[in-house]
Amino acid sequence: MRAQNKSSEDRAYCEIMAMILSQELPPGSIVMEAVIAERLKMSRTPIRAALRRLVSSGLLEITSNRSSAVPILTRKDWDDLFDLRLR
Repeated sequence: MRAQNKSSEDRAYCEIMAMILSQELPPGSIVMEAVIAERLKMSRTPIRAALRRLVSSGLLEITSNRSSAVPILTRKDWDDLFDLRLR
């Protein structure tokens, strides 16, 4: 059972990251767990875990009302973020 959850979390992580990188979720947009779960046809549990991973990797940030948002980053910020992830 745990392996299936991990697989769903990984899929959610990759799908959400792709939405961010393609600017389907543009900088400054709020990422709503329920909306993403419905869109990916997944339960909210793997979505929640994927959002936490994206926050820890810098691709999302926590807002003042505890939701997630796509940060507004400069080109240098993105370059630094990817450089750091490659190490």
